[in-house]
Amino acid sequence: YMQVRMLMILLCALFVTPNDSYAKGGNGEDTLHHVKWIFSPDSRIGRNSHSLLLKTNAVAWGMAVINVAAEYDIWPAFSVLLPFYYSPADYFTSARKFRIFCVQPEVRYWFRQVDGLFTGVHIGVASYNYALKSSTYRYQNSDTGAPLLNVGLAAGYRLPLDKKQRWCLEFSLGVGYASLNYDRFFNIPNGAYVDTRHGNFFGIDHAGISVGYRIDWKGGGR
Repeated sequence: YMQVRMLMILLCALFVTPNDSYAKGGNGEDTLHHVKWIFSPDSRIGRNSHSLLLKTNAVAWGMAVINVAAEYDIWPAFSVLLPFYYSPADYFTSARKFRIFCVQPEVRYWFRQVDGLFTGVHIGVASYNYALKSSTYRYQNSDTGAPLLNVGLAAGYRLPLDKKQRWCLEFSLGVGYASLNYDRFFNIPNGAYVDTRHGNFFGIDHAGISVGYRIDWKGGGR
């Protein structure tokens, strides 16, 4: 019962109490002071609502996919991620390609106040043009149907790379479902249209080894 009471006091101090007033805890100390120390943008310890992380995924770069992502802390335990992936080129020949434009926003829950382990849920939409040199067909999202639509779950771990926790290294993996409506073409220059098909995909929909830099524009490091 005392633990529940203390939790309610902390929540009231965080959301209701003005900056120039104090909420007294059971031990007589200034609860608001401790809440600020944990969640304030001026604190180096604790996630805050003024932190923007810019990052890029080395795994995607290894596939010649240009990418950038922005992650914003919306709550002490939650953040929102918005990544973009774009690849306009073929792999040395028109018969081998992985052209894509993809957006895959994600909401994450963090088990620690700063970095560490996280889980998330994401949705995605993508336009693609894919072929292997040894393949008879080239696959492209259908002009008459919806683009690739995706929903999935993710988990990962983030490590700080410096004392101020500006630079970080992140490992992440996602699994999910995707609905595909695609056209098939013969995989030759100006290959003729073959047919339109629908497919379902279950499996890994994201893999990342990312390097990021954190920006706190309202003061202090995390």
